[in-house]
Amino acid sequence: MTSFDLNLVRVFDALMRHRSVSGAATALNLTQPAVSNALRRLRALTDDDLFVRTRRGMEPTAFSLAAGDSLTEGLRLIRHGLERAAPFDPATARRSFRVLMTDAGEMVFLPRIMPRLRRLAPNVDVRVMQLPLARYLETLETDQADFAVGNLHPKAGTLVLRRLFDEEYAIACRRTHALATAAMPEGTADATALIAADHVVVRPPNTNEVVSDTLARLHGWSLHVALVS
Repeated sequence: MTSFDLNLVRVFDALMRHRSVSGAATALNLTQPAVSNALRRLRALTDDDLFVRTRRGMEPTAFSLAAGDSLTEGLRLIRHGLERAAPFDPATARRSFRVLMTDAGEMVFLPRIMPRLRRLAPNVDVRVMQLPLARYLETLETDQADFAVGNLHPKAGTLVLRRLFDEEYAIACRRTHALATAAMPEGTADATALIAADHVVVRPPNTNEVVSDTLARLHGWSLHVALVS
């Protein structure tokens, strides 16, 4: 039976993600010749070119595309198994955690997280990744990030979900606006008047759906957006 080096799977996965030998070498902290040598070994094992050099980078062959998902998932399961088996001591651990987070999340969480890390886990560092919310689950499931902070709804059994807090939203308007002067209990607004009002929508970078979109989708509202920023 032919022996198989699992490190070759790491190289294959990095090439699939970065589509370049140099990018894969940087991601794996290897030299480019080492990655090129691993690719030669993979080609010999599979009897396929696997990646073809083009102007756009190293394009995967049909074989690589067919095998890619299975190999990436297998590598992810191996990593998770080893991480769970190995004891984690924050005081001595040397590791980078890749965190999906928005600009707002950085402002809220990082000032609290970093002082604790420096005190309890001085050799652990955090790499913040900013992507559209729609890509969070895919990025977590393919092991490109370790965890995420956001309004996520993972599929059952794939990820672990923890509620950190519940958000409350407020209406911002001028003091003389009809919503502010309506005869309603303090702190509330009439839904009909809210729907009829002109709305200002702020869309932060890497955000697909903002609060107004969510409310309109959940309640079937048709909001008039007068300004998008």
